Amino acid sequence: MVLSLLQQWGEEGLQAHIEKLQRMYQTRRNIVADAFDQHLKGLADWRVPDAGMFFWLRPKSLEAEKKDSRSLIPILLKHNVLVVPGGIFKAEGSDAPSPWLRLAFSYATDDDLKKGVEKLALVLKESAVASEEKEKASSS
Repeated sequence: MVLSLLQQWGEEGLQAHIEKLQRMYQTRRNIVADAFDQHLKGLADWRVPDAGMFFWLRPKSLEAEKKDSRSLIPILLKHNVLVVPGGIFKAEGSDAPSPWLRLAFSYATDDDLKKGVEKLALVLKESAVASEEKEKASSS
């Protein structure tokens, strides 16, 4: 299949396709980065990727309590937000706890990316409030 595409497109066609994909991924990455800046400041840490199709996000409420990101997955799924818990990518194995989440931006539409970040922010705000309430209750 790849050989057939290369024969059909030629080197210039392949290069044009790669450049088109790069522009598309860069646009989507920037949409997510802007949405993170707008909705997630103070709720999470992240770094805008230079390459690839994923953001890595660390919710501050999970880090503070040394909780695993898997605790957020059922809540996010109820909001139709699909992310991957970062622990499954650890060399130690998938049972190793991790506060990190991996978010892909390659497949969703621009509008879905924006809505997804808004829903993520809502869940992280609720998680932060619950974390603060738990901390207050334990210090009383």
